[in-house]
Amino acid sequence: MKLNEHKIDHLDKEAFALIELLTVTEIKPSPRTSKKEIGSLSEQMPIITFSNVTEMVKRQGNKISQFSEGSEIGFNEENGKRFQKFVSTIANDNEIINTISRDFIQSKSWKWLFNTKRNAKAETNFSNYIQSEMEDAIQTLKFHFPIVYLNIEQPFKIGDVDFGYFTSEYFDKYIEAYTNFQPDKKNPYLRMKETYKGTVYAATSVRGEKKKAQEIALDICSLSTDILKICSNTLDYPQAPIDFDIDRRSNYNPQSEVIIELPDFMKGLTTNLSRPAAPYTLDKVQYEYICKRKLEAFHNFIVGLTPVRSEMEKLIIQGIKRFAKALSNANYFQRVAELFTVLESLLLLHEDSTIIDTVCRYSSKLVTKDKETRKTVVKVLKDMYKVRSSWVHHAKGRPFQMNDLANLQKIVHALLHSLILKSHVHKTKETLLSEIDDAILGAY
Repeated sequence: MKLNEHKIDHLDKEAFALIELLTVTEIKPSPRTSKKEIGSLSEQMPIITFSNVTEMVKRQGNKISQFSEGSEIGFNEENGKRFQKFVSTIANDNEIINTISRDFIQSKSWKWLFNTKRNAKAETNFSNYIQSEMEDAIQTLKFHFPIVYLNIEQPFKIGDVDFGYFTSEYFDKYIEAYTNFQPDKKNPYLRMKETYKGTVYAATSVRGEKKKAQEIALDICSLSTDILKICSNTLDYPQAPIDFDIDRRSNYNPQSEVIIELPDFMKGLTTNLSRPAAPYTLDKVQYEYICKRKLEAFHNFIVGLTPVRSEMEKLIIQGIKRFAKALSNANYFQRVAELFTVLESLLLLHEDSTIIDTVCRYSSKLVTKDKETRKTVVKVLKDMYKVRSSWVHHAKGRPFQMNDLANLQKIVHALLHSLILKSHVHKTKETLLSEIDDAILGAY
């Protein structure tokens, strides 16, 4: 990984300038007193942690410092801002931004500045050091993100993401290798096998520094998981809950408790334990239904994405994410409001556009060519927009038929599918909507 020569020269000069701004403060020993916790902390069991205080980096706002043999070396608030600007210069470089995380660059930059100040000499110039550190950190890694509340019968793929599950055999090769290498030590893979076997995951491979690669992998796997959601049974049956998700994105706790204090003191306390989420089982039959909901078109769309994306592609990606989030909402009135937010983002050109008229005008033309079906689309949109307005503006749940919600969901789904097909020709929302306007004006 190479930085351009002009940037190298600037970084080397700025690095040595930053060293001069570092202050060294002598730390005087003070009597140690144990802190007494108050409130809820005073009742909890303490969490015991161990750390080497000489290696600890302190951060407060833009201030940053580290201890060294009775002294503290660091930046004040003002100079800390200059250090952050220095880090941004590297992190935002076009050659770096998609492979190295900002945290990595900040950590490594601080290490070089701190060691150089402490030792009163630099082992190498900064640019050589940081380029070497970044090169060494880049590798191809495969990330598996566990998915909660999902069972699958067979592995499948959406985009560049593999949906599968951990088998006993997957861990056996690691167990055997570790046993041969360190036969006298407890094998950690035995516990991993018991913990994760049968767990469904979304997995993809990314090349980069570990933290940055993980961020990118999570985005990739999240989008594919969202596509699975918008093609699930909930599209046709709004009452069917969507509880499955990548574990770190899930809003559901595995279980919840309520502690109840009874009126009769002698009967004491009781607890109610509940597990609200419902696992979604994806067998061969269910997978066939998912495929019928245009899964292949969404798959091909994300496979064809490049790092440089058009406005239309960005809008479709955003629409998929918002649509998936809306379908996961168990509050139907809020779901309706979120569905119209998706429609607005895809079809409104200006903030002063009349929402429902614009949505009806364009979506009816994009989702179907049949005249009578277009009338049905417009009716559903207008009826459900009243539900949305009542909820958003008056916090009132206006009654509606569940079939109308299903049709509204199908309209959003069909619109996204239509935009995917048109994204090969239209790179912006404006050119697409202009084409529809021209067709309307040209009609007899």
